[in-house]
Amino acid sequence: MNTKLIIVGGFLGAGKTTSIISLAKMLRADGKRIIIVTNDQGSQLVDTEYLKSQGLDVHEITGGCFCCNFDEFVARLSQISKEQYPDYVLAEPVGSCTDLVATIMKPIRAGHAGEFSLMPLSVVVDPKRLVRVKNEKESPFPNEINYLFKKQIEEADIIALNKADMIEPKELEQLLFYLKKEYPEKDILPIVATEDKGMASWVSHIVEMSRDFSVQSLEVDYDTYAKAEADLGWLNTSTGLLSNSPIDANAFLQALTEQISQSVLDNGLELAHLKMYMVSRHDFCKLSRTSVYDPIKFDKEMKSKTKEATLIINIRAFCEPKPLRDITEEHLDQLTKKLGITMQNTETQAFAPSYPTPRHRII
Repeated sequence: MNTKLIIVGGFLGAGKTTSIISLAKMLRADGKRIIIVTNDQGSQLVDTEYLKSQGLDVHEITGGCFCCNFDEFVARLSQISKEQYPDYVLAEPVGSCTDLVATIMKPIRAGHAGEFSLMPLSVVVDPKRLVRVKNEKESPFPNEINYLFKKQIEEADIIALNKADMIEPKELEQLLFYLKKEYPEKDILPIVATEDKGMASWVSHIVEMSRDFSVQSLEVDYDTYAKAEADLGWLNTSTGLLSNSPIDANAFLQALTEQISQSVLDNGLELAHLKMYMVSRHDFCKLSRTSVYDPIKFDKEMKSKTKEATLIINIRAFCEPKPLRDITEEHLDQLTKKLGITMQNTETQAFAPSYPTPRHRII
C-alpha cells in the first residue's frame, strides 16, 4: 500500500497541532484512515497527549528532529504503513526546523517512492508573529530566528495563515497582500483551525496540487540556522500532583503561566511557545501562550477540581536553558507549596538544540 505523507511545518506557536487535528478529522470524515507522527528535540510532549485526547492515533519521534533522525523516521513510517494501513500520515516536524524539502522530502522520494506518496509541504503561520518579523524593529527575537521563520515560509508549497480571527480584517488583507507579493508562487490560505474555517479549501489544495507536485530545495545558511536554534531554550517537565484539597486545574495553569511569563519578561527575554497540560483520571485542561505580550489561550478547561493529576510543561523561549529551568522550577515550587500540593516523580529536561546535522540531504 502506498501511504500519502502530509508534512505540516511552521514556527513554534503557529497552531500546527490544532491544524493537524482539524485536517485529520476532516480526512476521517471522508472515510480515510489517519495516523499522526509528532516530533521534538526532547520527550514529555504536551502535543502528543493532546492529540491522543482527541481520539487520534499518534506516534512520537523524540530526541531530535525528523531530518537528524531520518532513518528512524522512515523506519517508523514503514512500520506504520505495513501494520496499520493508513491512507494518510500527518507528520509535524519540530517548530524550529527548516530545509525540510532537502532533508526529508527529497530523500524519501529518492529511496522510498514505492512506499510513500509525498503531498505538498504546508507551513502554518501565526499572523501576529508574521507582523513582528515583517516589521523587524518590532520583533523581540534576534535576526537569526527571524531568518529561520522566513525560510520556513519560503519553502512552503501551501502557506496556511492561521488565527485569521485574531487580527482585524484590514490587517489580514494587508498580510495576505504581503505574502502574495513576497511569495507569488505559493498557495496562500487564511484559516482558523480552532473553528475548522478554511480547512476544506486546504485539503482541496493539497489533493489538487499533488498531481503536478515537484520538490525544490532551499538555499540555507546552516550556521545562521544553527544559531537560531541555539538561541532558543527548550524545557520539558512532567510531574505528578497530589493534594488533600481539590485543585482548580485551570486556575493553577493560569497562575503558573502568568508567573513564568512575568519572570521571562523581567529578564528581557521572550517566549516562543509555552504549553501546559494537566490531566486527571476523568478530565484534562490545556493552555498555550506564544508571547509574553499575547493573551493566554485555553484549548480546553477542566470541568471539575481534582486531588490528583499529572502536569506536563513544554516551553520554548529566547532564553538560556539554565535560567529557563530555574524560573520554571522556582514558580512551580512556590505555587505548589502555597496550595499544599505535593509533587511526585518530577522529570525535567532543559537544553538548547545542537547544530542541525541532517542524515540525508539532497540538493
